[in-house]
Parts: sequence; C-alpha cells; structure tokens
Amino acid sequence: MPIIYRLDGLLWLHRVGGFRAAPSRWLGSELRNAMAQWIHGRLADCVVYQSDFVRDWWGRKGWWQPSDAVVIRNGLDLQEFQPVGAGAGVGNANPDVVCVEGHVDYSPYAIDLLNAMVGELAERDAKLIVYGGFADPSGRERLDGRIDYRGSIPREAVSEVYRDRLYLSLDVNPACPNAVVEALASGAPVIGFDTGSVSELVGDAAGRIVPFGADPWKGDAPKIQPLIEAYQEVAGRFEAYSAAARLRAERCFDLGKMVDAYVEVVERTIDRCVR
Repeated sequence: MPIIYRLDGLLWLHRVGGFRAAPSRWLGSELRNAMAQWIHGRLADCVVYQSDFVRDWWGRKGWWQPSDAVVIRNGLDLQEFQPVGAGAGVGNANPDVVCVEGHVDYSPYAIDLLNAMVGELAERDAKLIVYGGFADPSGRERLDGRIDYRGSIPREAVSEVYRDRLYLSLDVNPACPNAVVEALASGAPVIGFDTGSVSELVGDAAGRIVPFGADPWKGDAPKIQPLIEAYQEVAGRFEAYSAAARLRAERCFDLGKMVDAYVEVVERTIDRCVR
C-alpha cells in the first residue's frame, strides 16, 4: 500500500521553558515526533511538505530523507474569501487590525505585544480586534481594555472578519498558517514577524514582515517597535497592499491548484509503486 505523508512542522514548543510544558505533554510530544520521523524516513513513499520552511526543517531533523518529496502549500476557496466589493481595497487611511488565533496566549509574548500595538492604534483612531480563546483563562484579564476582544468565532463566519482590515500574525515558526492565507485572499495585508513560513507566504508586496529581533526557538520576546512601524507603512498605502494581498492569494493559494497538485502526487506515487 503506497503511503503519502503530509507534514507540517515537528513539535517543539514543549521544549521551551516559557511555554511551561507539563511532563506528560513533553513525553507525549517527543513520542509523536519519533513516530513521525520514522514514518518520514522509512515508511513513506512520498512526503508532502506544507511549505519550504517545513521541508528545510525536516531536512535537518527528519533522520532520513525520503526518495520522493514535494512542497504543496495550503489553498482555500477564493470565492468564499474575497475583498470588500469588486476591488481589493477601499482607501482606508487608518485600517483596523484583526488577529485570529486558536489560543491568543499561544506564545508567552503575545499579550504584551497586543497591549503595545493597541496603544499605537488608539492614537490613529483604529481598533485592534482579537478573536480566539485562552489556554490560561487569566490571560484574558491581562488584555488592555482598549482591545476589542470578541472571543471564539464559528468557522462559517471567519471569512467576514478580515475584510477592509489589516491582519496581525502572532504565530511562532508556523508551518503554513491558514489565517495568513485567508487574510491575503480577503485583501487584508499581513504584518508579522519573520519566523517560520510567514514571509514565504506573504512575499514582498502583500504586507510587511519584520525581523523577530531575538531567538523565537528559545521563546524570547520579539522587538515590538518594528512591527508598529510595519503597520504605519502598510496603513499609509493600504489600497496598494490590499490589492497585492489578493493577487498573491490568486497566484499561490487557489484551492483548485492545490487539489490538482495532490492528485498529481497520488497518481505519480501509485504508478511508481505498482511498477
């Protein structure tokens, strides 16, 4: 039976002190990594990586290299995720910023970053809108009162939250974050730190990705000022960045193209294994 193995990154947050992994979680994560590395190197006939970042990561940590591998980035329905109206921007001089996370406190620096960002936005009469839950319920109380925190959101409503806004990515070394792709398709320029695949997804024109300023692999806190400057630049040319974001999604993240790539991999793998 041919095995096609689709991979994101290895588990690593449990090794970082700032993320406070319990012993049971640490052991479970290490076992899952070992199983994934074995399948990656010894059992899989073809490996699909979600991004170049993931491919390079597994190249360093995957124990052995597969004989056949390909990068296929996530795609989405470009009809479901669209900019406002027919265009890709509305000339908003001070766009609101939206952040969509499974857990807002996913990284130890996220709340401090959001609190710093909302002060900058308040001076421009722009809002910081945050969706997501909290792994630690006390984290909700640490949010600045000026942040428009809206809690969790149903999957079917997600496509509405990006439009006419700028997207803030808080991910640390992400494999291929769907929220970034959704934002681009919605004409929402992306700002964030250059960790993981973020810069690979956004490219040069669809937002501003800034240096982290520290070591994200160690759980260090980033330099926040460059991110604030990134907002200022993107907000100043919002319409151009918004149009570039939509174009980036159309060229790189169309669901149909993703499906075609997977079909090609399946057919090629079956053909090779049958022979």
